[in-house]
Amino acid sequence: MSDEQKDRLNNIEKCLYEIDKTLTINTEHLAEHMRRTAIMEEELRPVTKHVDQMRGAGKLLALLALVATIVSAFLLIR
Repeated sequence: MSDEQKDRLNNIEKCLYEIDKTLTINTEHLAEHMRRTAIMEEELRPVTKHVDQMRGAGKLLALLALVATIVSAFLLIR
């Protein structure tokens, strides 16, 4: 094997080493991101529950308004 071929192989090895190093760092960053995401999802559960409750209350108010409108219209007709 010539010196030029050895140099090329060495350069390829260096590039592969750098790619491997970058992959390791990205894997660590991904694990940290997943951990933080799980924490934030847990913290958002009460907010989501509250939003669902407010949606239910809004639907109840709309239903009561509909019933009141129907009753008042019925009373006006009589």
